[in-house]
Amino acid sequence: MRLIAGVFCIGLILLIQPLFVRGQQFSTGIARYADVEGGKAQEGDVITTSARGFALANNPYDSKVQGVIVDNPAIYFRSTTDQGKKFQYINEGDVYVRVSTANGPIARGDVLSTSNMPGIAMKATKSGYIIGTAQDDYSSSSPTKIGKIRMSFGVRYVASRVGLGTSLFDIFNLSALATYEQPLTVFKYVLAGIVAIISLSFGFLYFGRIAAMGIEALGRNPLASRMIQLGIFLNVVLTAMIIGGGIFISVLILRL
Repeated sequence: MRLIAGVFCIGLILLIQPLFVRGQQFSTGIARYADVEGGKAQEGDVITTSARGFALANNPYDSKVQGVIVDNPAIYFRSTTDQGKKFQYINEGDVYVRVSTANGPIARGDVLSTSNMPGIAMKATKSGYIIGTAQDDYSSSSPTKIGKIRMSFGVRYVASRVGLGTSLFDIFNLSALATYEQPLTVFKYVLAGIVAIISLSFGFLYFGRIAAMGIEALGRNPLASRMIQLGIFLNVVLTAMIIGGGIFISVLILRL
């Protein structure tokens, strides 16, 4: 009987709760606690990771987004390690996020990404990492005016169908970002690529030269065809060894 009474009370509270909190915006999902760099954040701000912990996201198409600040999560857990942490955030379910029209008006179903404005999301219009899908419409004549809409949170990479010029520009931006964040890794890939290209180029040039000389020798001295063919075969093996050695060195560089 006590169990039935407890379940009935919980259900009754869930039913009448909206009557007391009408007008407030609630987010679904389980909230976690965190400190935000600078100590300034508000409900709807998008947060990401930085060298010093959590911070407001201020780079478009950020791949390190961790969640959105909330004030009224459906569920939250607070552990002993969360004591003193000020902000709640969720990274699953529906959440209210602050947005702008920096990339144009937002319609329900549009995918959203981070923007240059700290903590503010915008409509995603090119390939890159998004933070979720808009569940409401939002439009404003001012690209700097901030609104708040409901969003289904989910960080993932989305490839849009754009022209060749835009795609090349996106590749350049991603390469520049990778060089900034992991210069040693990028240097290894570049060095390995140079070694592989040099070995392939040298191998094919050497093979082409030997093949031309072999054909010329066969024309001049048909009686020595077996020796000439053997020489060509040995040079082909040498060419394969040169190319294989270059590729092997490239693999070793990548594994350092």
